[in-house]
Amino acid sequence: MYKAPEFVISIIQDYWEHGRKILEIGCGPAFLRKVFAEDYIGTDITDSAYNDNLLRDVDIVCPADQLLIEDNSMDIVIIKSAFYLFDNPGACLKEAKRVLKQGGKLIIFDYNRKTQKELQLKEGHERYPCWTQWGLKKLVQNNGFSNVENLIATNRQPLGFRKIYSLLRQEILGNWAIVCGTKR
Repeated sequence: MYKAPEFVISIIQDYWEHGRKILEIGCGPAFLRKVFAEDYIGTDITDSAYNDNLLRDVDIVCPADQLLIEDNSMDIVIIKSAFYLFDNPGACLKEAKRVLKQGGKLIIFDYNRKTQKELQLKEGHERYPCWTQWGLKKLVQNNGFSNVENLIATNRQPLGFRKIYSLLRQEILGNWAIVCGTKR
């Protein structure tokens, strides 16, 4: 059975404590629900199953750029393995900002340029955006988030030179572009 990668859970737990509300946009099977239980809400564009073996577990059916969530009601907004699928990433980021409380965190775990190119070849189309992790960081900054930083796909975030080295390695050899920002 598939579950969320340990580094995803670890990074989220760095910003979460029991009682803080987490919204996952594009939740699909909502694997994070098992970890964050009653603090978790999942949205997706549909609640239809992917196939007979992989069901969606959606609380609220709505598009990412029109969230049916109250303003300033969430402590953390997560987008995992879905941001590249959104037709209007800027509108999605504005919605994420709208539903976050002041000081709330946005964490995006998306595929990096290398992985996007592999998906394009495998799936036979060029729809997916191909950003670097630094391009994703700039997009989040340009949509009004502060203290935006790139994170590493690991349970413990390195510092200093090790972080720079790890970011370069992640961009070239890894699969992820991970960004965290704060609502001003």
